[in-house]
Amino acid sequence: MRHVLVSVNDVTSRVLLARELKESQARSQVQMDMLLDLLQVDPEHLLAFLDDTSAALVQINSVLRVPARGDGDFRTKIDEIFREMHRIKGDAATLGLASVETRTHAFEDLLQDLRDRPQLSGNDFLPLVVSLDEILGHLQSIRELASRAEDLRANALLNAAPRVPPAVKPVVAGEHDITPPLDALAQRIAADAGKKVRLVTTGLDEVPGDIRRTVRDVAIQLVRNAVVHGIEDAGTRRGLDKDETGLLQLQFKSSEQKLELVFQDDGCGILPDRLREAAVRHGDLSPGEAEQLDTKASLALIFKPGFSTHDGNGRDAGRGVGLDFVLKAVKAIGGKISIATAPGKYTRFSIVLPVHRAAQGAVA
Repeated sequence: MRHVLVSVNDVTSRVLLARELKESQARSQVQMDMLLDLLQVDPEHLLAFLDDTSAALVQINSVLRVPARGDGDFRTKIDEIFREMHRIKGDAATLGLASVETRTHAFEDLLQDLRDRPQLSGNDFLPLVVSLDEILGHLQSIRELASRAEDLRANALLNAAPRVPPAVKPVVAGEHDITPPLDALAQRIAADAGKKVRLVTTGLDEVPGDIRRTVRDVAIQLVRNAVVHGIEDAGTRRGLDKDETGLLQLQFKSSEQKLELVFQDDGCGILPDRLREAAVRHGDLSPGEAEQLDTKASLALIFKPGFSTHDGNGRDAGRGVGLDFVLKAVKAIGGKISIATAPGKYTRFSIVLPVHRAAQGAVA
């Protein structure tokens, strides 16, 4: 064979066009899914979330910019950012904003990687800056989609049958009750873990306005922690002669002397020995130091930044941040927290806040 005839066609433009079309379709599908999610969220709650989250991300950015002089400063910075990002993830989860929850969870992955490194430097934090910028851009996209969703709502109202509008928006009893989103969060986490739970709340619509945000944030973390760590799966509970549906109870009580938030689950309880073993396993304590801890000191380990008995990294993993956040949030408003537990029976968190603290906040 002396000659070979070959035809060559440049299909670069065709391939690029097909790739661009595929990416455009993917983006459109993502935006459609987000829009459908946003239509299910109360517009006022969504706007408040976007404003709060944007402010929190700005705060995280300022923390990242503060110079650190040593490894201890770097780790303090990680803990502070971790708590704030974990709160944002919890808020997104209660509103059903999966896209935000996924991105904040990915940010937590980066933080966990830094936390696990033996030594840290400023350059190690650069990926956080890139991820933070991506989350901020995503929030802006949500704002734009939320505007479109609001237009859809307005058009739907205009096209609906005419109704006599109420002269004044009625004040509905319990309008500040956070039970519905908390219950939705508990059911979603339980379903993902193959568990069953029932949430019972009382008094949440009576929480004073100045601490309502803190109570909500704390409740989110406690519910998540209970479903992931405390409540057993249905089969295990049947074997223990328990109702296969775990019970979560959240109660807010007020008196002239104090305000109290009590959360209790009827799960497996907290085992001090297991906490001490986890502390030794993760290098927080030596075996000798662990043996010296009494029950109260052992239970206090769960509030230590980065401490966890659960090694999973799913989106509902606390990563040693959830209860650390709870303690910091409670202390920030002058409160105290205590734990009572019975292995195999229950765990109860009691949070007490002096009444004068709430009154001062209301006046301010």
